[in-house]
Amino acid sequence: MLDLDHLISIASQLSAKADFWNSAILCALLFTAVAPATLFFAQKIALDRGKQLSSLQQEIANLKESNMKQRADKLEQANLQLRLDVEKEKGKVARLDKRATDARAAQQTVEIKLAEQTERTALAERTLLEV
Repeated sequence: MLDLDHLISIASQLSAKADFWNSAILCALLFTAVAPATLFFAQKIALDRGKQLSSLQQEIANLKESNMKQRADKLEQANLQLRLDVEKEKGKVARLDKRATDARAAQQTVEIKLAEQTERTALAERTLLEV
C-alpha cells in the first residue's frame, strides 16, 4: 500500500502543478486577447488625435494667412494714402516755389525801382547843390 499512497501523493502534486500551469496558460491567453484590443484602442486614439492636430494646424495656418493678408491690405492702403499725401505735398511745394519765385521777381522789381529812385535822388541832390 505504501507504494499506492506514494503514487497518489505524487499524482496529487502533479495535478496541482498541472492546474498551476493550466492557470498560467489561461492568464497568458487572456493577456494575449487583451493586448491586441488595447493596441487597437490606443492606435485609434492616436489616429484621432493626429487628425485633430492636423485639423488644428490647418486652422492655424489659415488664420495666419488671413492675418497676413489683412496686414498686407492695411499696409497697401497706408502706402497708397502716403503716396496721395506726397503728391498733395508736392503740389503745395510747387505752389510755394512759384510764390517764392514771384516774390523774388517782385523783390528784384522793387530793388530796380529803389535803385532808379536812388539815382534820381542823387541826381536831384546834385542839381540842388549846383543851384
